[in-house]
This record gives sequence, C-alpha cells and structure tokens, in this order.
Amino acid sequence: MTSTTGFARTHVMPAIFCAALLSSAGDAAGLMPWKSGPDTREVENGTVLENDLLFVKGGVQLGPKYYPQVPVVDWEPVTQPGRYRVTLRARTEKLGASTLVLQALVSRAAGGLIIPTGYGPIPLADASVSMSGCVFDAPGRWQEFSLAFDVESGKPAKAGLMYVGDTTCDAGRVQVEKSSMKLEKLDLPVSISWARPVKLRYKHAEKAALDIRLTNATGEPQTVDVRPVVTTDTDQRIPGRAKRFTVPASATVSSTVPFVVPAEDGGYEAVGELLLDGQVIDQRGDVFAVSDSPFRCMIQGSGLFDVPYFLSSSGHLGLAGFKEKVMGNWDQYVKDTTLAIESSRRAYVTYYEYFAWAREDATFMTEETDELYLTGQTFYIVSRKQLLHVIRLMKAHGIAPVAYLNAIPFGWPGFEVIRIHPEWYRDTAFNTAIMEKYMNGEVVGGSVYPHIEMHFDVVSPFDGKTYLEYHIEQIVASAAQYGWEAFRYDAAPLSIEHFPIVKQVLAALDPPAGIGNNLGRSLLGPKPSDTWKIYCRDGSLMMDESIVMAFHSPTDPRRRWTDWIDYLRLASHMARSHGGHHTYINQSANWYSTALGYAVGGHPWSFYKSPFGDYERFMIRYGSYFWDLRTQMLPDPEKQVSVESGHPLWWKPLVSQRILDPQHRQIIVPLFNPPAEEEVVGTTSVGSADGVKVVLAPRPGEQVTAWLLAPEPVARRLELETKRMTDSDDGAGDRVQVTVPRFWGWTNVVFDCRTK
Repeated sequence: MTSTTGFARTHVMPAIFCAALLSSAGDAAGLMPWKSGPDTREVENGTVLENDLLFVKGGVQLGPKYYPQVPVVDWEPVTQPGRYRVTLRARTEKLGASTLVLQALVSRAAGGLIIPTGYGPIPLADASVSMSGCVFDAPGRWQEFSLAFDVESGKPAKAGLMYVGDTTCDAGRVQVEKSSMKLEKLDLPVSISWARPVKLRYKHAEKAALDIRLTNATGEPQTVDVRPVVTTDTDQRIPGRAKRFTVPASATVSSTVPFVVPAEDGGYEAVGELLLDGQVIDQRGDVFAVSDSPFRCMIQGSGLFDVPYFLSSSGHLGLAGFKEKVMGNWDQYVKDTTLAIESSRRAYVTYYEYFAWAREDATFMTEETDELYLTGQTFYIVSRKQLLHVIRLMKAHGIAPVAYLNAIPFGWPGFEVIRIHPEWYRDTAFNTAIMEKYMNGEVVGGSVYPHIEMHFDVVSPFDGKTYLEYHIEQIVASAAQYGWEAFRYDAAPLSIEHFPIVKQVLAALDPPAGIGNNLGRSLLGPKPSDTWKIYCRDGSLMMDESIVMAFHSPTDPRRRWTDWIDYLRLASHMARSHGGHHTYINQSANWYSTALGYAVGGHPWSFYKSPFGDYERFMIRYGSYFWDLRTQMLPDPEKQVSVESGHPLWWKPLVSQRILDPQHRQIIVPLFNPPAEEEVVGTTSVGSADGVKVVLAPRPGEQVTAWLLAPEPVARRLELETKRMTDSDDGAGDRVQVTVPRFWGWTNVVFDCRTK
C-alpha cells in the first residue's frame, strides 16, 4: 500500500505526503531504547553497529529465500496507539541487492498476519522500507532512512532493521550510526492506520470504496473527515465526497469510504485524505485498476501462500485425506484460504486461471451436489463447495476467476457423452487400465487422460443438437453456476469456424465473459493473417506456451536472452496488433522474463518478483502505457530514438508508440539493464545503469514533454527535464534529450508528443 512513510527515502521521493514530515522533532514524544541483534557488533569505538548480513546455516527454514528474520537492531513492541517513526543513518559496503528491510509488524499473538509457507511461517510487515544495497546512493556513504508506522488499539507493533534472508547478500555488510537511531511517537492525534481500495480491480458498473482504519492516539474522542482522492496515471486528481467519523479515545475504528469508479480503463491510485478542522493531516491508500475485461490488467499467479489443497495440490491427499483435511475441517480451511487469497491480493494478483478444475473439460462443467469428484484430465480432487468458496473470496478482492477448458473431451467422463451420442464420435486414444482406476476413485499422476475427437456439426437424431451446441450449453451453465469471468481454451482449441460462435455466446451473457486460446506464434506463425485476426480481435486472449521451453532446453533456439526477447516481442505484437491481449507461459522462469513481458504489453502466466522493486504494483498503477491496445510496437525505432549508455542496454525491440488521437502520441522507451549471462536462466546483476541519455527525434511541429515511469524502488512518475538539440540554426534535425536517473533492472521514458 501507499504508506504515509513514503516507503522510500524521503530525499528520493520528496513529493510523497508524509505525516512524519508534518511534525517537527520537538513535537515527538520521548525516544525509545533499542537493542542490537545477535550477529551485530560494535565498531569504531562503539559508535557504529555492523552486521555482515551473511546466510548462516542451522535453525533456518528450508527454501531458497526465506528464513526466520534476524535483526540487525530492533525495538521492543510499542503498545500505545498512534503514529511512530523510526529513523537511522546507514551505509553499505557496496551496491547490490539484498533482503535488508526497515520494517514494523504485529505478532501473530496480537493479530498480525503470518503466512504459513512451505518455507515456514513468514510474518507480513505492516510497513517497510527496503534497505537493499541497490537503494543506497554510493558505497560507504552515510544515508538517512525513515519509516513511519501505526500502532492500532490492542495490537502492539515491533519495529526493527531486519535481514529477512537469502543465500547471499550482494551489498556486503551494513553499518548503522548508533547516535542516529530513533524511535519516536509523532504528534498526530488521529492517523489512517490502514487504507486500500476494497477491490484491486473494478468493473465500470461496480461501486467502489476505500477500506480504512482510523486510530486515535489521544485520550479524547476525535472527529475527523476522510476524503477519497483518485489519481490517474498522469497525476490528475479526482476528489470525492468526504465522510465524517468520530473515533473514541485511544481506539481504532474500521469503515469504508465510497468513491466513484473512473470512466476510463486504466491504472489509478485511491487514497484517503484525513482532515482535522479542514486541514489534511494524513493520507494513505493503494493502487487499483479499472477494466471490464479481465485480460486487460491481467496479473496471473499467487502470493506467498498458495490456496491449500486446491487443484494441483489436492491429489496427494487421496479422497479420504481430502475429506478429512478440507471438507471435515471446513472452518479452518476457510481461514487458511482467506489468508492465502489475501497474500495474492498483496502480490497484486488480478487473475487466476483454474486449470483442469472440471469433472471433464468440455462436456461436464457443472455439478449438482458438493460431493467430491476427480477431474477427468488430471485426477485432482475437487468439490463444488470448495470451488464456489475460493471464487467468492477472489471476487471480493477483484481477482477474476477464469475457467480452463478444451473443445473436445480430455477426461474419462467424456465417454458417457459419446455413449449417448455415438454420432458425434470421431476417434479416441486412451488407456483402459487408467480408466479403471478413475472409475474406482484412485488418484493417478502424469499424462493419464484420454482425448476424444468429435464431429462438431453433426446433428443428433436423438435430441436434434450438434456437439458444438451441447458444448456451448455446458459453458453457459458453468458460467451461471460459478461466475467465471472468462474461459480459456488450451490444447484442444476451437476451430476458426467455431471460435466466433462461442465468443458471441459468451459476450451475450450477463455479465459477459471473455474468451482465450492457446495457439500463439508457434502455431499461427510470425506473419499477419485472417486466422490471427479471428482469434484475437475485440480483446480476446492469446497464449504462447512454447516460449517456456527456452528455460528448460539448452538447445532451444530462444535460449539466449536476445533471441528470447525477439521471439516474445513479435509474439506479443502479433496478438496485440490483431486486437488481442497476449499471455505466455512463464513458469520456471525469472523476474527478467516477467518484466520484459510487461514492457512489450504482455501478461506473464505466473510472475516472479524483482529484487529491485514491486513491478506488479507498478503495472497496476501504470500498466495502461503498455497494456492499452493503442500501444503498438514501433517499427525501426532507431529512426526516431537513440540511447547513450556506458554499457549495453536492451531497448530497441521494446520501443512502442501509443496513439491517443491524430495530434497526440506517446513514444514509450523501456530500458533494461541486462544480466551478466547471455542465456535466459541467468539473472546476475552487473550493477546499476547510471547517466543514461535517451534522445527522440520528434516529427515537425510536435511539442515534446517527457517523464520517467519507474518501478524502482517504488512505482512513480517523474517529470524529466528535456534538452533541445539541433543540427542547424534553422532548427533542422531538432531532437529532445533526457537523462535517466539511476536504475538497476528496468525503467521507462515516455515522450509525450503533441502537434500544435
């Protein structure tokens, strides 16, 4: 969430409103004592605390990234309600990524959120500031960090500088100046201790609201107003109507504040401004997206905690184990799934595809009871009650539930359809031993499903239906039962003749449902065609699955990063230039492959978090610059754009043009700092990119402004100073140059060009 702390150094983000900045040092209450961590030592005559930030084996959680949080320095839990601020000065041995954070959290016993991951329990911080080596200005230079956080009534919070773990720390040791460390209470009578939009994605017809908590730090009741303000991705403010609250003494109250869903698709930030006697004393909120289509702002994946015993994680239980762990322990299962989906919301997930969820993927897509069943393709154990519960939780957060399906039966129940309708049967392949196990309720792993080829247009003499009509009836009934927002065809797609028919039916539903396919460049080819147009137009989804093989096969022709980028760019361009949205399988990949997909307007099918910033939050906020279908690949970008850098950057194949109207266009220049490795399995940082200059040659008569769109260290939009360059006195060869602030992984320059 957007915290009043600014969640970054205040000298980096000076425009961020911060309650801490409203209070002078003299307004703060007495300082609170700290204590050093077990591996922290004193140096420089006891004036400096030092920690090597080394991974120490023994007593740690299994897994590549997380283990119990080790403090460099921390404070005892704070119990009195109110706003607090931690400040300190630190320096790092060298620049580089690490998982060092200044954070505040509430313990499990006091009601804090703890995520029970496969690596062990991980507490979720209420407020945090990264102190990774990549956010320092220079090695060995003292730098001030500040974190504001709230203590709510009855929920003591603990602040500390914590190393949350990794096998390595690229920044080396950290040092903290002892005299600089302060934990102080700020003179803020009431604060917004929690605020975010109720949903991460809103449809246009929905009613929106901020979910807020207000905390009174005084011994007297306080009456305040909260005004919702929505900010666009061009920093335009849309204020709403304020709502009045009376907060009892030393109490925390929860409520909602309505705001209007913006008319335009896109990314926004909604904050609540806290007014006392008409003056803004605090603000807090978070980002959200607006789109009726689940594909436009699609971020597919999950948070730290996967939904337990769900689909692929259910089969190992067996039917008896599933009854015990899920159906027979339902109250606990509700708590666990609620927490899992909360973790997905905090990871900015907007889309979740239910893979192989149905009893059969084409012909058996509804259930009459809550009895357990095995999915015909995968032998997952599922219950209608479980599906409806998970879907309901996801929709409450604005996460779109999407149904996986196929056009022909990919499961054993499909044989019942051809038994009744042999006229639809065309051919099949199956294993009778596996079929027997399915009928006996035995769970089997691997590629165990049959496929049954069908005649789609043969009319049945029994009921007068074709198989296509029967298939459509199943889809419509399933949408009504489960509330799917879209359906995506996988290995058995609809033909080019049948796809528009089903698409039209789904578009006519109330509410409409989207449609997608898994064909992509590998099957449809690298050149424009009517086939591309039919499958993509009007905002359908196109998946490209084969690209993931680059991460699994050393001989794949896309194994090198440069080849992978070229393939991805054209694959995305083919879908988007024909009116569709593009997704690609990104499992077993990395954060580079995730971010590169975003930059070319795509939607990675599973994402990986960057060590340098929250790219998913950035895409919710500023994704329209990339995902808007008016943004298209710019051919021959070097004719208009040039980049000057001290070392190679990826940019040429990534440049796009967004045409807003005949007199207004934007040139979007993504800049990537490549890893040390040439192959896609490598992500080793080569250090930051400094002093990069980007130059645009505008069209005659264009007035150009420029801004930075950066996900590092936090999502932000920053106006850039433009330098006019010309080759002659008469203005021939005019160009516009900007200098880009330092970045580690990914940043973007937007040239906004308007004709007089």
